[in-house]
Amino acid sequence: MIGIVDYGLGNIQSVVNAVCFCGEYPCQVMDRPEDLLAASKLILPGVGAFGEAMDHILSRELDIGIRAVAKKGVPILGICLGMQLLATRSREFGLTRGLDLIPGEILPLEEEERRVRIPHMGWNNVIHEADDPLFQSIGSGADFYFAHSFHFSPKDIGHGIAVTDYGGRFYSAVRKDKIFGVQFHPEKSQEAGLQLIKNFLEKVAGC
Repeated sequence: MIGIVDYGLGNIQSVVNAVCFCGEYPCQVMDRPEDLLAASKLILPGVGAFGEAMDHILSRELDIGIRAVAKKGVPILGICLGMQLLATRSREFGLTRGLDLIPGEILPLEEEERRVRIPHMGWNNVIHEADDPLFQSIGSGADFYFAHSFHFSPKDIGHGIAVTDYGGRFYSAVRKDKIFGVQFHPEKSQEAGLQLIKNFLEKVAGC
């Protein structure tokens, strides 16, 4: 069962549609911690503010379910804000603790420092830094769709598996064991994005 976490924020239906487009995968939107334990793979989508998202997750005790699933070795894919929630903490509107599944911080893309317009919106290249099942059959430098003002700074740079340049490089994909995060929206990224979702469903080994 492919579980898609619903904590009250995010583009749930577009992720469901993308999973269904990739093949005949049993898929369920899950909003209770006990439901997550039935998932063979878990997708954590999201758009919006980090602090509000964590408030929703904590109020529904979904953090307990997500951590339990991660401990079992179930593959997890965080998308956009969902990727950021995997971090230890975020500096968006103060300091907020995250799920701490991939050690690191969420930091702002500084407009003056990068000399680019923030938020980062639209298509941009994703460059693979490692041979990873998530990017199989996707050329390094392929375009994906972004919409964000903050980025993931991993504590261990070995957890970075792809980078993107927007007035300076940032990690656009991270991984620790079977936990993955992508800053872009694969469900909005046409052929390359659907291939990435298919890779997560088919190429990433489960528990």
